[in-house]
Amino acid sequence: MNKTPQNKTAESEREMARRQEQLRVIETYNAPKKLFGGFWIRLAAFLVDRVMIQALTAILLNLTVYRIWSTSVSDSFGVTLIELVIFVGYFFLMTYWLDGQTPGKLLFRLRVMSLQDAELSKQTIFYRELLGKVLFFYHPWLAIILVFTFKRQHLIDILADTTVVNEGMIAAFDQYEGSLGKVETAHTVQ
Repeated sequence: MNKTPQNKTAESEREMARRQEQLRVIETYNAPKKLFGGFWIRLAAFLVDRVMIQALTAILLNLTVYRIWSTSVSDSFGVTLIELVIFVGYFFLMTYWLDGQTPGKLLFRLRVMSLQDAELSKQTIFYRELLGKVLFFYHPWLAIILVFTFKRQHLIDILADTTVVNEGMIAAFDQYEGSLGKVETAHTVQ
């Protein structure tokens, strides 16, 4: 089915309105903590992504570095640097191409959202993924910080003004909030 430019524009506007509504829900004073991606679900999503990164790294290194040089170079700084570039590049490109998600986040219905704008900018993604993943690559224990923050943000989320939301919980919260509005309207009419 071909999409006309008008249909694409209408879909884009609906998507932007949906994100603005999600941002409004997040900014609501009484937004429940369950709206945000918790430690365990984010860890599960990260592990899915990590398996994909390991497979990609193994394929790329076997096709290039290990064919040119022997496998004894696997302990070298160059290989570690290539692994870091693949690690950071994967998260940056997937978050950019999949609109705030990676395959792991997609599987668990998580999404990175800006707390300032309805849409993630390239700069925010670059800052969050480059600085955050380099930091996380060397100090994974820093992820524990998200357990203690209300919006379940780790250090780079706080610095980049982003958070990871659970889209399933946001949809449920929207339905609940909508049904409350209908009940309140019914009581005020009577």
